Amino acid sequence: MLKSIVLSLIGLQVMTVGAYASSNICSGKGASAPEIVTDSDGMEYICDNGWKFKASEVQKANRERAGGEGYQNPTDIALELSSFIGTAERCQLSINSDSLDHFISVKIDPKELGFLSELASFTGVVQRDFDDLSALEQKLQCSQVKRVGQHYGFLN
Repeated sequence: MLKSIVLSLIGLQVMTVGAYASSNICSGKGASAPEIVTDSDGMEYICDNGWKFKASEVQKANRERAGGEGYQNPTDIALELSSFIGTAERCQLSINSDSLDHFISVKIDPKELGFLSELASFTGVVQRDFDDLSALEQKLQCSQVKRVGQHYGFLN
């Protein structure tokens, strides 16, 4: 029986995750604290009070709740970085490629092949949109992207 519940794991509140009725794999496990178990097919589950949760869903939810530690959704990162890169280039700000490279290596799974093409595509859209802004809007965009770049160390 599929049921949605809110799970608290490792002290972090987790968004709603699919939970599955108790099965042999979780029998007697996770009563005092959540436990990670692996079934015969190699799939990891987290057992909590007789309920089993797909470990990947719980870990993803925890990362999102914890401010995105670990690898993140590559499309989300591509959207955010394209906004910065596209605007910074139009504002003629000097971008520190080493800091961007480090940021990407921390946030994006190395097996992710589509990230760079999404980043390039989104950056082009941002630059075209920037060109359509009024002079005041461009100035405000440049001010904000400079603040963001300084905050993350993305500028030389």
